[in-house]
Amino acid sequence: MTKTSIFFSWQSDRNSLTGRNLIERALERAISKISKDINLFEPDRDGGALILDRDTRNVAGSPPIVETIFRKIDSAAVFVPDLTFVGTRSDQRPTPNPNVLIEYGWALKVLGHGRVVGVMNTAYGEPSGENMPFDLRHQRNPITYFCPEGASDAVKVAARDSLAKDFENALRAVFSSKEYQETLPGEIPTRLNQLLGQINLVRHEKIRPSHVAQMLGEDHALEVEGWFLGKKTPTFTNLLGIAELFGVEAKWLQHGDGHIYPVAHEELSRNPVEAVNRLLSWDGEVDKLEELHLIRAADDAGSLYIVKKSKHHHFRIYHTLIHVSEVIGATGEADLMSLFVTLEFLYKRRSEDGYKVSIVGHEMTREDIFVLVKGNTNPGLFLNKRKSTWWEDIWDRNMNGSNYWPGYHSLRERIERGISMNAHLTQLRANIRRGM
Repeated sequence: MTKTSIFFSWQSDRNSLTGRNLIERALERAISKISKDINLFEPDRDGGALILDRDTRNVAGSPPIVETIFRKIDSAAVFVPDLTFVGTRSDQRPTPNPNVLIEYGWALKVLGHGRVVGVMNTAYGEPSGENMPFDLRHQRNPITYFCPEGASDAVKVAARDSLAKDFENALRAVFSSKEYQETLPGEIPTRLNQLLGQINLVRHEKIRPSHVAQMLGEDHALEVEGWFLGKKTPTFTNLLGIAELFGVEAKWLQHGDGHIYPVAHEELSRNPVEAVNRLLSWDGEVDKLEELHLIRAADDAGSLYIVKKSKHHHFRIYHTLIHVSEVIGATGEADLMSLFVTLEFLYKRRSEDGYKVSIVGHEMTREDIFVLVKGNTNPGLFLNKRKSTWWEDIWDRNMNGSNYWPGYHSLRERIERGISMNAHLTQLRANIRRGM
């Protein structure tokens, strides 16, 4: 999930209890209130969350500080610098923190003055024209509060609460302004960031736009980073390349049609050999199946779903008409008879030396399945949930200890009787057990 950030540029020259910490808490309170106003801040449009960001927060490793800060300012919705005076210039006039001023100048360049909301503790000086540095004199005055070092808790609380209200009003003005509305990314950058957010949900090492550029064979990252920031426009061929790179639906990335991940109906063959070959296949020459997930809905109907994961971390989701339960008619019974033999053959194939596909069973809630088959959430989020060996035991007469769901044993007995009266399946099962 991508997030809309408010970047806070702080200084540590003044006491943090009346400076950085107080400002940060006031900002957090204002952001919390604004995030709940759906008329002002739309989660679907704005990426799902409004957050407070600063310095190198939430960036793994030891990143280059200046580059990281500038990149965060580039993608921020609003920039909030602490312009409190911390020293004096050669002419004895006061000055804010020099690093904050550098970041302030960068923000004016990339965001514009309408998306900069300054703040100042006037206990160290007022933002008068003669006090402010030349470049700041003609800008909007910062929000001010008065809280000297050593102030009582009551004074700090009052200053924080008043500042939170001022921040809320200022941020509301920014988000509702025509200038801000015109800077909102179009649909394609929004989908690109949504895709990257989904991919990173299940990755230890996060993918950034620069990684995407490298994967696409670009010589540098600026062009591709511009696609994600909404500053440059990718071609449909570019978008097709990204869709193929991450195994998602090109029509969704290009036009917003359909869903992110491939979802299809799978009609498993009643020929167990054909069914197993299909289950263990991955369409396409450059990728191979790595994981096969057999999901039974944990309800009375017991619908069967299939998820495949490839070595390139692509996913495919399938729904079937098979019900692994006694909520079946004659057609459903024939499907289950074939499925029992199919699962036994699948188990046999998995047990062969050198076979490297992981096969995992699940009994998943209807709520999780509903989200899964919509195809807009990374399937990897679900594949560590509710694991079960039902698919390995249901056909095996020696595995009688588990009662996976109500009616499990009676279903096994019913289907086994059916198989015993079907000459073709009986012979095929015998061949499997002899090592066909």
